Amino acid sequence: MTNPDKILSIQATYSPSTNKLYSKKEIAKQIYRDFGIPNIAVNDVWEVGTSNYVYNIVREEIEEDFEEFLNEQSYFMRTNTSDILSYFFSKEIDWFHFCEAGLELLSIDPNGNIWPCHLFVNTSEKITNIVNEDINYVWKKIMSYPEIFHSKTKVRKECELCIARFRCVLCKRTNENPYQEISCKNKREETKIVFDLIAKHHDRIEDIVSKLDRIHNII
Repeated sequence: MTNPDKILSIQATYSPSTNKLYSKKEIAKQIYRDFGIPNIAVNDVWEVGTSNYVYNIVREEIEEDFEEFLNEQSYFMRTNTSDILSYFFSKEIDWFHFCEAGLELLSIDPNGNIWPCHLFVNTSEKITNIVNEDINYVWKKIMSYPEIFHSKTKVRKECELCIARFRCVLCKRTNENPYQEISCKNKREETKIVFDLIAKHHDRIEDIVSKLDRIHNII
């Protein structure tokens, strides 16, 4: 890596086998030591059909993540806690959709086929083709696609009253059914804990917002 200063962020994949050897934080620290890149995400690996990832909520770990976020560090590691903070203080929240595919994302393959997201390439979800179709027709198809694709939205009663609704983001490629009681319960509990911590550290709101401004959209 000849010029790490030009790299804004780096992502690593966290597999079950990796879990037996290192924690996500250990990997993030090592990445920073090796490459000096300050913005790091360590994401769980996923496979189609094995979505609905459920994790245990440990208050002490969330409190530790919150404290690490507040403290100035040489690098920033993305966590569920930092994601909650980012969504909560963001002015751009999609209250109605779980997934950005076809709404804020599009993918065009080398043949001109348009997909709602790169994860849907070569599936049945092709929107249209930009090479073979008139541009007005292409635009019409793109604009009408989300209503068909995003049939499951956050408009049902359970979602409208959910404290975690603002940060409930799911990939439609990996999670066709967003309503899963166990994972929904986890999101609610996790969000409540972070809200408690925000209230506890209300005197540091400006520090939180300032840090979020610096890292927003980097990872």
